Amino acid sequence: MTKSITLKDMSKPAREGVTADLDWICECFGLVSGRDTKKVSSRLIRSLVQNIAKKGYATVQDIAKDTKLSRQKVNYHLRGLMLSGFIVKDRRRVMLRENSILGTIQEMRKDSERIFDKLSEIATEIDNELGLKSR
Repeated sequence: MTKSITLKDMSKPAREGVTADLDWICECFGLVSGRDTKKVSSRLIRSLVQNIAKKGYATVQDIAKDTKLSRQKVNYHLRGLMLSGFIVKDRRRVMLRENSILGTIQEMRKDSERIFDKLSEIATEIDNELGLKSR
C-alpha cells in the first residue's frame, strides 16, 4: 500500500491538553487542510483515541455518533488517515497503527526513513552514472 506522509514543522500548542495536542499532531502531519474548517480529521482522531482508551478499538459507527457526522463522511476521512499510515482498519474495527499514539508516530518515522533510504540509493546511482561527487 502506498503511504503519503506529510510533515509540517509547527510550534507546539500554547495551551496544554489532549484536544490541543491532538489538533497539533494532526496539523503537523498535514491531516487538517485549509479547507477543513471544522477540523474533521482532528475530531475523528479524538473520537478514535477516546474509544481506543475505553475498549481498544473504535467502529465507524462509534466515530460517526461521537462526531455527529454521517458514516459515509467518516469513511471518506478515514481513508485519508489510512493513506498517511496513522490508522488501520480491520474489518469493522478502526485502530491506531500501533497500540499508542507514540508507537504510531514511531512507525511513521520508520516509514519515512525507509522512503529516504530508497531515495538515497537511487540518488547514489544517478550521481555515479553522471560522475557527480558529494563531499
